Amino acid sequence: MVFLILFSEGLWAFDIDTSFKTKPLKYDTNYIDDISDELHLAIIGVSQQTGIDLVNTETEYRYRFVSNTPMRYGIGLDYEWLALEITYAIPGLEMNNEAKGDSESFAIKLGISGRMFRANAYYRATRGFTHENVEGLYPDWFLNEKYYPYLKNLQNRTFNLSVYYTFNHKKFSNKAALRPSARQKKSAGSPVIGILANMEGIYSPTPIIQVDSLQNSYLNINSAEYLKIGMNAGYMYTFSIKKKFYIHAALIPGLLYSYGDVLLHDESEIHFSNSFGGSIYSRISAGYNGNKFYGGVFGVADIYASDLLADKFTTTSYTYLKLFVGYRFPIKKRNWMKLFFLY
Repeated sequence: MVFLILFSEGLWAFDIDTSFKTKPLKYDTNYIDDISDELHLAIIGVSQQTGIDLVNTETEYRYRFVSNTPMRYGIGLDYEWLALEITYAIPGLEMNNEAKGDSESFAIKLGISGRMFRANAYYRATRGFTHENVEGLYPDWFLNEKYYPYLKNLQNRTFNLSVYYTFNHKKFSNKAALRPSARQKKSAGSPVIGILANMEGIYSPTPIIQVDSLQNSYLNINSAEYLKIGMNAGYMYTFSIKKKFYIHAALIPGLLYSYGDVLLHDESEIHFSNSFGGSIYSRISAGYNGNKFYGGVFGVADIYASDLLADKFTTTSYTYLKLFVGYRFPIKKRNWMKLFFLY
């Protein structure tokens, strides 16, 4: 299980495997090495961002708004079925763009992992976005301005549910791509198939689009709420190099039934149902998982399109990036630990 809380002051997360109470499924030990009985302790850095795009299929330009949340630093601990992360922003090391306005964010994530199935649920709320591609409208913008245009009150909220099945679970370890407590000893991959639901809201009490000539070319949203339900399918693969180095990638596109209500700043409303939305989940990681030391980089991008049958629609993106370096300690099991870790 994964539980993640993100807010402006810090990031907390913990992860629990489903196998700690049930008999684990058999797997090929020539391909997968489980080292969860050792204590893993790492220094980590985490960045989590949100993006909103306003799209018009009849024009080349799309409005691109992005968050600017700071980098956070802390520790990651992994032992048996439990993984815990605690991070905080450190003044002077935020690594966000000073030319962009600040963002506030809050997130909760819950996940359940098994060798065959992976389930996720998350809620994320972000306030404060920057118009990132302003030079596409005004090529000379930074000749006269130092900062990007900033929309302090633009908000995004999303609630997401997903479950996917891993076919080749005996040779491919999804856990090894997510946590240091498992190792993919030989290269392997697996097709995956799943279902998902996504509920989103975009809110802006002030007009997003300030250019009069473009008011009718894009969705100048006052409030927009979408529901998307559907299926996704894709492939995951981990390249194992000398059993300890690895490169992992996953790509899972989806086709979704989409329903939505949009209120624009000219007080007109758009209602649509029986439409199609789309999604793309991508994940990439690379690193070293040795006998004692481990480290690497882990990144996820989750992208959704609201109404692919319309000329004007929105896309949203949610990204997560983690850098980590850690050390693995042998640990002697104590009697009191049996009650907590259920040996």
